[in-house]
Amino acid sequence: ISSFQIAIMHSGSSLQQFLGQVNLEKLHSSQVFALRIFNNKLPTDDQLRLRGFHMVSACLLCDNYQASETATHLFVQCSFAQKLWQWLAIVFRTSLPSQGSLEDLWLSIVSKGFHSQI
Repeated sequence: ISSFQIAIMHSGSSLQQFLGQVNLEKLHSSQVFALRIFNNKLPTDDQLRLRGFHMVSACLLCDNYQASETATHLFVQCSFAQKLWQWLAIVFRTSLPSQGSLEDLWLSIVSKGFHSQI
């Protein structure tokens, strides 16, 4: 497990300490994306509403017009995302949780011992 993966798994002061020690300009774009996911900084409908944008929120990937577009829905709960994770699990000959939180999914992926660049 890389130091980046460990920092992603911890919230609050641990993550802030990690960010204080890292040159963000040298982070890989996938690492920056992961940081944005786990810090709720993706421009999902729920985050845009918090910033004053008024819109109807619906997941367009799974045609579930009752589901609000949140990071957890997009990466874990959405039927499209679940099918994608199932496919990746088959490709890598492993298993991944089909339900739970983003943290559960991340911990499962990290515990598999995949290379840190995946």
